[in-house]
Order: sequence, then structure tokens, then C-alpha cells
Amino acid sequence: KLWREAKAECALRAKVEGDDKLAEALEECHVFTGEEETMGEVIAKLHSVRGVEFMLLSGFPSADLFRQYIEVATEATGVYIDAGEIEINDTTRILLVGGTRASIECNRSECYKVTALHGAQADVVAGGYAVIRPRHDEASSIGVRTSGNAIVL
Repeated sequence: KLWREAKAECALRAKVEGDDKLAEALEECHVFTGEEETMGEVIAKLHSVRGVEFMLLSGFPSADLFRQYIEVATEATGVYIDAGEIEINDTTRILLVGGTRASIECNRSECYKVTALHGAQADVVAGGYAVIRPRHDEASSIGVRTSGNAIVL
């Protein structure tokens, strides 16, 4: 239910601000319907392009809500909540939340999606043919250094 309410609030805010295209996209979006049944489904949506866009636009879920699920935020999920100082190597889907500061190495010929929310920070070093897609909210930061043929989208 919280997911649907947050999405509706974001759409309404977009309409009020005159961004009808965004409002329509949010209303038609099938991400975070509130009908997700497993944590795996929620995590997959968190990592999706539309999921990231929604989180960045709406600020939802809040850092406090993320913290309620800290026990499922494992390395295997690519979600790091208040994880402190960490090092991540060649993980392609990364979501950093709150008190997390990550040093990330990306060296394979893949697209690495790195998202930082609610004050998280990341320093990414990319080499080879890595493609980096950093996204972050206003409270967070992601720095990227490239070498070789690595690029940032």
C-alpha cells in the first residue's frame, strides 16, 4: 500500500509542477504496485530502470523504511543499507543506502548500475570496457574514474 501511495503522491506533485509527461508515466508505471509478494520481487524492482527513476523522483522508500529490511540487504542482493565502509568488486547492480561509503571496482565488459540514496557515497574505478551508469539523489554522491575504454553514461 505504501508503494502505491508514494507513487500517487509523486504523480500528483508532477501534475502540480506542470510535468504532465512525468505524471502520466508514473500513473502508467507497473513498478511498485504494492502487490509484490516476495522480497526478491521488490529487490528486482529496486534495481530496474523504472524502479531507480521512481526512487530518485519520489524519495521513497525512505531511509527508515529501508532500515526495516536491513537483514535482507546482503551482498547477493546488491543492496547495502547503512553498511559503513565497504569494497565491492565487479557487481553489476548496486544500491547503496544511508550510511554506506563504497569503493567499487568495475573491470569486466558489462554495464554497472550504481545507485546511491539517502546520503550514501561511492567511488567507482572502472577499467577495460566497463560501462558505468551512476544515479544518485541530492543527498548522495558517486565519483567515477575511468581508464582504458571504460565509459560513463
